Amino acid sequence: MKAVGLIVEYNPFHNGHKYHLEKAKLKSKADITIAVMSSNFIQRGEPSFLDKWVRTEMAIENGIDIVVELPVFYSNQSAEIFSLGAVGILNKLKVESIVFGSETGKVELLEKVAKLQVEKKSELDERIQKSMGSGESYPNAMAKAVKEILNIENIFTPNNILGIEYVKAILKLESKIKPKTIKREKTDYHSQTIKGEIASATSIRNAIIKGEFEDIKKVVPIETYKILQREAKKDNFVFWDNFYEILKYKIITEYDKLKNIQDMEIGFENRLYKAVLEADNFNDFFEKIMTKRYTRSRVKRILSHI
Repeated sequence: MKAVGLIVEYNPFHNGHKYHLEKAKLKSKADITIAVMSSNFIQRGEPSFLDKWVRTEMAIENGIDIVVELPVFYSNQSAEIFSLGAVGILNKLKVESIVFGSETGKVELLEKVAKLQVEKKSELDERIQKSMGSGESYPNAMAKAVKEILNIENIFTPNNILGIEYVKAILKLESKIKPKTIKREKTDYHSQTIKGEIASATSIRNAIIKGEFEDIKKVVPIETYKILQREAKKDNFVFWDNFYEILKYKIITEYDKLKNIQDMEIGFENRLYKAVLEADNFNDFFEKIMTKRYTRSRVKRILSHI
């Protein structure tokens, strides 16, 4: 029997995920689908809107055969570590292939970039350092180097980046897993509003928070819709605000230890301490600590590590 691996959050499971699952089965010709699912803290540094047990129920109800947890050590990390953990689990489970969504839909392009980053790292780093020395940001310097070496442009989009990291993990693990990709359809990864029958998880979460369940009904499978209604009645959705008092306590009482937190750069702990004394809620606190130097996801991952 052949197994295909999917790396997922399902936060919540929606029509786009159903499309991905159906296409993955067709593309892989697999008999079994195995989903490696993020734990209760997810890759962009947030607590999962729905806990892992509810998301697992959604996955099983919608046709996934086996769900395996991606431990929080991996699920709440940069794309590189996240991917290495997820692919590592699927490699141990001996899946034949993994299928993931990407903006390009062309796995050969992602493989070329991944091989460049793994096999020609020194040459790539040299070009990147040269560009950064001229004032380029790291992402722009990377994109410029890839264009110069491979003549590939506009490849570093959110899902392409994850796809590249999945391929890199396969190379590093010397795995026999075959990467396959499906072109993402109709909606942007960060889209805030529901349009059509396929919507981003972000837009669905926003609609749930507003109580707009009629809008949600058209963009999620009926199995998901019933579970969301049940969870809404129990007010069982999770936000960073639920953890703010604990976070505040940890920052104030363990200030001297903050410098040892993963990804914490020198001096940033002082910014956290000052802001937590002034802010009454998580959103105010987060806006006070944000800086152009860090992405929002990286800052949230630092906070979750605390």
